[in-house]
Amino acid sequence: MTLLLALVSGGAACSTDLTQAWEIVGPHVYGSRIEVEGDPTRSMPRWGESFVMRQYIVGADELTEPLAQRYDMKLALCIGFQAPDGSTICAPVDTSSIEMNIPVQTLNANEFLVGPITLPTRESLLGFLDESSRALLDEVDQLALLGAVCVQGTVVRVPGTSPSTNAPPELFRCDSRADSIYKSALTFLTAVYLDLQKDDASTPNHNPSFACDPDPAAAQDACNAGVPLDPTHPADAGAPAPPPVTGAIVLVGPRDKKHPDSPRQVDAWPPYPNPSMLPSVHCADDPLLPKVTLNSGDHNVRVRVDARDRETFTYQAEEYGKEVTKTQREEPFVTIALSQHGGEMERFTSVVSADDSDAEAEISVKYTPPKKNPKGAFAVPADGRLVRFFFTLNDQRGGYDFTTRALCLLPAPPAQ
Repeated sequence: MTLLLALVSGGAACSTDLTQAWEIVGPHVYGSRIEVEGDPTRSMPRWGESFVMRQYIVGADELTEPLAQRYDMKLALCIGFQAPDGSTICAPVDTSSIEMNIPVQTLNANEFLVGPITLPTRESLLGFLDESSRALLDEVDQLALLGAVCVQGTVVRVPGTSPSTNAPPELFRCDSRADSIYKSALTFLTAVYLDLQKDDASTPNHNPSFACDPDPAAAQDACNAGVPLDPTHPADAGAPAPPPVTGAIVLVGPRDKKHPDSPRQVDAWPPYPNPSMLPSVHCADDPLLPKVTLNSGDHNVRVRVDARDRETFTYQAEEYGKEVTKTQREEPFVTIALSQHGGEMERFTSVVSADDSDAEAEISVKYTPPKKNPKGAFAVPADGRLVRFFFTLNDQRGGYDFTTRALCLLPAPPAQ
């Protein structure tokens, strides 16, 4: 049994294609969401259950060929447990029959649906394990999905490699089309954490969601009631606060340079109804897209977390040589990135603290559109150019969600 790379659990993947963490340059895999069949809110399957994985890819929106010709994906599996250093120890189980039968469907330009994948029962594994591995079976707590995506090409498994001895970049290569400009395999490793149901203290995890929960019991949280702008913040000082705006994601406009005492514009920012129909240019007349002008100053993107998506969970820990049960509330981890030459974000990652009240459970990140019109293919024409935003929500226990937003970037008005 061999140690693999440390797992990346459903978060945004690091890539050398990123000039800044928040700027998407070229395609790469971005994260994944695990959904148990029969209850897609659950992110932790049990032995014998089936699940699907939603794998997200970003940065290939300029491609125009049909989806079936745009991408290819293949997977390898590793059933194992987490070592003290965070890596996975693979159990020597033959998973080749499972790997060959895993369906992969391209849903849209940003999303694959992988599975269903049916886990073996715990008892059935015993026949595949040697005596030393059988003793470790109670420690098996995750399934590692190792995979690759090829853009404008076909994924090929490298002969002689195995997920128990090779890292993901060594398992796959791309058989690229002659016209492809993306020759390298986009590899990933996703941890599927298992619900072992060891004792009453274990807490199954559920996926968070960017959709506000309509439950009346949650009506007073940040997502459903909105959060007022802070008049004491330097960006808003001296101006009256506009009324709170509800919604999971909100876009706050800049201060009016000519009327600094007027309130900032605050608008709910819903997803575009049909992302495949988004116009990459000539978007100025689209009523569903927010309009932002070059050199218009600092905006704010505010992301709210639904109260029911901040689960309280229990876990076992050691204190002074004794095992104790602890209780903690999740601290959701939010990332925001945008398409190339679309402007700048104040930061890529933000965390909603467990101490934040439900009424104020949001993050606010400054967004600044470009001051000057970019050159070449990224120039903003008179009737606008599209800027795409990519959001992830990670509860840091394996639960995950992904969504997109878009706005229309317009040239700055002529100087008066």
